[in-house]
Amino acid sequence: MPDLVTAIETLEPRRLLSAGALDPTFGNHGRVFLTGELADTPHSQIFVESNGKLLIVGETREFEQDGDDIVTPQLTRLNPDGSLDPTFGDHGIKQLNQGVSFPDPNDNIFAVNPEGMIYYTHLGQIYRLLANGQPDLGYGHHKDNEDFQFTNLGEVVAANGMLTTSGPDFGSIQQLSASAVPNPAFGHNGQASISTLAKLPNFNISQILIQPDGKLIAVGFVEKSPSVSGDFVIARLTKSGKLDSTFGGGAGYVISDFGHSEYPNSAVLQPDGKLLVIGTSYANNSGDSPGTIAVRYQSDGKLDSTFGTKGLRTGLSADLSVLSPAVEPDGKILLLEPFSSSHNSF
Repeated sequence: MPDLVTAIETLEPRRLLSAGALDPTFGNHGRVFLTGELADTPHSQIFVESNGKLLIVGETREFEQDGDDIVTPQLTRLNPDGSLDPTFGDHGIKQLNQGVSFPDPNDNIFAVNPEGMIYYTHLGQIYRLLANGQPDLGYGHHKDNEDFQFTNLGEVVAANGMLTTSGPDFGSIQQLSASAVPNPAFGHNGQASISTLAKLPNFNISQILIQPDGKLIAVGFVEKSPSVSGDFVIARLTKSGKLDSTFGGGAGYVISDFGHSEYPNSAVLQPDGKLLVIGTSYANNSGDSPGTIAVRYQSDGKLDSTFGTKGLRTGLSADLSVLSPAVEPDGKILLLEPFSSSHNSF
């Protein structure tokens, strides 16, 4: 029997009040500790369901020293106060594909529809769970993804019958139809280069979001040179792929320099149209002293002065891996943060 190194991982959902302080009515002074979930994965997510409950996506992993890792996706549902929901899975926890290794990094992308049904991908197929966590045996595993939106590693969004993703050129976005044909109504032959439009040659796209009105938001960063710190960049495009003149004081984009080297990790649109971005701040460009920051923008691209200090909330964590923000209808903010340790099993 091979030696196993088992990761003991904890995902810590946090809920912040709309102004950025921890919400004392959630869990233990604004925090809930979830054991047995692997957090340092692109698939860790948090969803706010229409009934106020929270669905947490994580993974458990056993590291085999002489073989493949054994990865098990795990779903946890919490009540609005942070307690486990006993009506879901096994006392609030549902594990999928127990003991199966997943070589494809695009496996297990999750989405939740307004009825609480859960979609996930595996080996090129889409599966659906009922709201109680049980498999929907009436679902055919193959489903057009027009009825829900999901994000694949932060850069692919499926919505409105179109697939929007980062383009083949640096700092560009492309839009394809469901049959993978370039959308002729978007940019030039389905591609729009923000780097060219905004004259930002070093623009890197971290995430793409689609507003309810169909406009696209690209969240990313620029580095003026390898030795100069990174800055947040938020750009908004119209449905036709042009920079939106109603955003960023007419430029269609904003650049935010908070005095250090900052890089966005993930972002979410709030119901009121504001944009919340979670990122990492380094004290200098050598990578020392990292910390997690939250930045909130108004719908026109200006920093939101009602959040944190002039739109910036620092001191959230000294960990790089604060993941997957979500926003509740009342404006409260949810974050995931990992804590980990490990031990040997013989």
